[in-house]
Amino acid sequence: MITFPMNSLRQQLDRVLSETPAGARLREQRAFDELSDGRRNVVIFGAGRLGRRIRAGIKGTDLTAIAFADNNPQIWGTDSDGLSVLSPQNAAKQYGKDALFVVAVWHPSQKPLMAALLAQLRGLGCRAVAFPLLFWRQPATFLPYFFWELPSRLLDEKANIAQAFDLLEEDASRHAFLAQIRLRLRADFEGLGSPAPGAQYFPGLFSPSADECFVDCGAYTGDSIQEFISQTGNAYRKVIAFEADPAVLLGLENFVEAIGPRAALHKAAAGNRNGWVRFSGDGIGGGSVSQASGVEVPCVRLG
Repeated sequence: MITFPMNSLRQQLDRVLSETPAGARLREQRAFDELSDGRRNVVIFGAGRLGRRIRAGIKGTDLTAIAFADNNPQIWGTDSDGLSVLSPQNAAKQYGKDALFVVAVWHPSQKPLMAALLAQLRGLGCRAVAFPLLFWRQPATFLPYFFWELPSRLLDEKANIAQAFDLLEEDASRHAFLAQIRLRLRADFEGLGSPAPGAQYFPGLFSPSADECFVDCGAYTGDSIQEFISQTGNAYRKVIAFEADPAVLLGLENFVEAIGPRAALHKAAAGNRNGWVRFSGDGIGGGSVSQASGVEVPCVRLG
């Protein structure tokens, strides 16, 4: 990887953040339609959970889902939510000239990368866009979704974003941070590169001891706790889980109870103050604090 002086990367960040929220709002509203070239029939590339969510979200709009496409040959020829699941080649043959292909692959760090999927479809002669552009077009339906939010709202936090960048001490972290900001503001998947090998949350930066206490804020199903227990060889002092989404609490509660007395569950959000917040959960790990919707849940300050 080519390295740059910090000020050069900082200057790149400043340029990315120089867009005004008003300018970003205009871009959010136009990006999908400009790339769709007037096409209103949609082939959803990715027949998983995100694809099905997009299928439901565009019902009743000016867009019409006409098929799913997927790289998984095991589901070719099946139906999902009343639509046929086709191979990319068959979908391109049937709909490539007239439909818009929306790539609905949630995690940009998993292989194959979003950039590769877009290139695959375009190589088949399809007009293809990544799902965030659709989310920006219909934010009331789709956003927030995990870390995806309207770019204009992220730009309202540009001072905090720059301050966070300045805390980083080495180039690899600064490059990754800048790539993430470009991704979230511009849906720029090209700059992400290949995912780093190894465990996601325990990449060897520290060595947990037998006296370790692991706090998981947003424990979801307990998957990260399970990974922690595996990494320590079951030698730890305690795990503490925080989760505010009512839709996943029952399963998480059973998981924590099965661990035994070394585990505790707090049915609450974690934040910088004690009190109550409104939490909008979706049952799939994409819940968030929301002023406009959701249910009221307790919030606990750590420390």
